[in-house]
Amino acid sequence: MREIPPTAWLDRLEERTSLAESAPDAALDAHAVHELRVACGRLIVWLDLGGWRILRDDLRWLRRSAATVRDLDVVLHRFAARPWAGELAAQRALGASDLRRTFSLPRVQGLVQAIATMPSVSEEAALDHLASLRKRTLRAGKHLGHVEKDLGRVHRLRRSVRRLRYVLEWISDAPEELSELQTELGDLNDRAIALRILGDRESEDGVAADRGVLEKELAAQCGRIEDLWDDARRIVEGL
Repeated sequence: MREIPPTAWLDRLEERTSLAESAPDAALDAHAVHELRVACGRLIVWLDLGGWRILRDDLRWLRRSAATVRDLDVVLHRFAARPWAGELAAQRALGASDLRRTFSLPRVQGLVQAIATMPSVSEEAALDHLASLRKRTLRAGKHLGHVEKDLGRVHRLRRSVRRLRYVLEWISDAPEELSELQTELGDLNDRAIALRILGDRESEDGVAADRGVLEKELAAQCGRIEDLWDDARRIVEGL
């Protein structure tokens, strides 16, 4: 069986974390921050495929370091023109500066170098992990009905689907139905994040109306996710 190296996503992680000193702030735009977090998530899954516990905590720490900036990006992407969004934009700028300083830490550079020296994962080990994750994903989606009353179930499914897609893409390709479901689940999570952040600013003019729109969208999206899961479940069962 073939071997699976971390090269593709390690290169992206190295590219993003090399922005410590000379890159302008524009280099840490919303896409770059999101891609950093995705690279960390995919490399965590790669470590899991190999059965390795080392470096997972470091990757999770780096991913969390970008979480605040990413959350603010979610809100600003849609509401940057609102009068109440100016303070959030200022917070985002400070968070981006802090993140760039994080990239310059020896812990980050050591993490990249350590992953680069690790052996490849065997396809056999990856397939064993896939079988286990397939069962976990089916369990997560088993009681998805009435998700608008229990977003915790949706988030559990979102994490399982994301990991399953990552595993499949390390091995080969993910089915379109699974990718479409993950995208919808990710959009729902973005709305939930925006609702949480706006909930802290509800007294400001216009925020309550924006929250109301988000709540209606979230409820409608839950129904779409149930339909998408019906299609994706059959794919997962056949893996």
